[in-house]
Amino acid sequence: YDTQAKVIFGARDRLGIKPFIYGVTDQKSLVFASEAKAIVNYFPEFNTINQEFLINFVERDFFACFKETFYRR
Repeated sequence: YDTQAKVIFGARDRLGIKPFIYGVTDQKSLVFASEAKAIVNYFPEFNTINQEFLINFVERDFFACFKETFYRR
């Protein structure tokens, strides 16, 4: 955190293998991790599995849409 500019800088690994997942809680706290399961407890609305995404992942063995996760909002 840059206290003068009041800016937070976050980055993923240099090779881009691990994603950078983040969110802001209702209490205005920033949480981040490289796996969604690490922060899902902060967002109770993500307690449902995204079945369409799971089926696409299993059938095609790839991520059809990188903006989605295994959790449904």
